Amino acid sequence: MRDFISVYKLFNRRLDDIGLFLQKIASKNDVWNSFRLFPLSKEQKELLDYIHSDRVYTIHYNAVIISLYGCFENYIDSVFSHYLDFVFSKVSSYEELPSSITIKYKAKLGEYLSAQNRFTNIETPLPNIIASYLKILNSDFSTFDKSFLLMHPGNLKVDKICNFMSEMGIESPQQKIYQDEALKTFFIDTCGYDEADYELKSKRKSLDLVSYLERLVDQRNCIAHGWVEDNRISMNDIQSYYIPFLKVFADIILRILICKAIEGVDNSNAQLFCDSPIAVYHNKVVCIHIYNQKISRGDYIIYSTKKGIKCAKIMRIEIDNKPYENVLKDDIDVGLEIDNRIKFEDKIVMFIPFDN
Repeated sequence: MRDFISVYKLFNRRLDDIGLFLQKIASKNDVWNSFRLFPLSKEQKELLDYIHSDRVYTIHYNAVIISLYGCFENYIDSVFSHYLDFVFSKVSSYEELPSSITIKYKAKLGEYLSAQNRFTNIETPLPNIIASYLKILNSDFSTFDKSFLLMHPGNLKVDKICNFMSEMGIESPQQKIYQDEALKTFFIDTCGYDEADYELKSKRKSLDLVSYLERLVDQRNCIAHGWVEDNRISMNDIQSYYIPFLKVFADIILRILICKAIEGVDNSNAQLFCDSPIAVYHNKVVCIHIYNQKISRGDYIIYSTKKGIKCAKIMRIEIDNKPYENVLKDDIDVGLEIDNRIKFEDKIVMFIPFDN
């Protein structure tokens, strides 16, 4: 699980770097105007004019779009690579693997054997690939190559991401994405959606709720095959909406994988709380009794519901009506505000620290 979170944190840091770059670009007008107050040589004036030109802005824009999409695709590849590591570490035989994984592996292996020239990213020699597959059939995963399983189409819009998740054994990924509370919070708090309007779009699985990713992919394709000068996304929108959306969407993917991983593991030894919470308020505040457990704001809380495992982030911690960043005491009642819905009859399974 920590590997999943490490990948997500790296993705966030990269997005923050892009956001910082956008801030610096936005401040260039002030710098340009400040330098104009001083005597400048011809060369200095030409340099300032060039830096301030639309040609440079276009280069910056294209670089930002390519970087944003590249970060996102790398995140998908990396987090699912760790997910596959987890899956293979928990099975002891080929038959225990999700059928969708074995089906994809055999299909891609067949494609490779019939047209090796199409698989330019596969560096493993053919005899080794065949020997590895024979070992997998005998439940020996020591030489397993994930490359075939991690293959997916480019242009990762939501439909392709959902197809890829289904191939990895994730059931109903589209439904999980559209019903996630984090997506709802983003569109209501950040985009100003009315709750009733959001619920209608969510029920219909409207592309409006993933439009930031859809348009980012479209813009990336335009840049990859040309030179975008018109119909560009504003830098302000990229910073205010696109980057925050990508963080939320990546977090949703992360939580889906965490829940799927925990569903496939015997958690009897990890069950920290055998009873339901002490109390639940407004479906978002849960009171529990802590035994020898460190909890910090920002950690993930995993709980079991009638519909399966759910994952939420701890947004606030209170003890005796006072806020705390973390809980270090043993044998104490705490109140946790989380960002997902929870019921009194749900059972807390475990906590996953966000920062080690």
